[in-house]
Amino acid sequence: MVKEFYEEPIYLILYGFFISPVGSTTYQTWHYDFDDTFSTIFIPLTKLTSKNSTQFVRKKLKQEMPSSSYFDKDLNVIMQKEGVKHMEISQIICDPFSILKLYPACLHRGIPNTDDFQRVMFYIGVNSFKMTEIRENLNNKMTETRILNLLKDEK
Repeated sequence: MVKEFYEEPIYLILYGFFISPVGSTTYQTWHYDFDDTFSTIFIPLTKLTSKNSTQFVRKKLKQEMPSSSYFDKDLNVIMQKEGVKHMEISQIICDPFSILKLYPACLHRGIPNTDDFQRVMFYIGVNSFKMTEIRENLNNKMTETRILNLLKDEK
């Protein structure tokens, strides 16, 4: 199936579930998923609403991903580092079982779930590099360790 859509092979790196419980109060820190070659596919199993969904910056940032994988919590600081006077923030709203793909290096975050049901999301992480190449290209050693542990647990 992958060959029908892509000329190059795409490798499944990880997968799992996010559960955002009702009443959660914390905004996730703005971040990329792993590095600028990694893409995440989300498949919500519940409705995504303005009260429980993911926010993302529509334009790719010029700055490199910090070694911690997380950017400043304050968008004004991110804007200042980008040298821009405005940023467009969007939010994903959709029905269950929609397929959502974040482009590589898409700055995003989860928001508190103030809706009246748990938000459940299946995710798939893909990359066009083999694991050995990913290891060489990752900026964050904690992320590399996390991926390797996930893969080891799957064996």
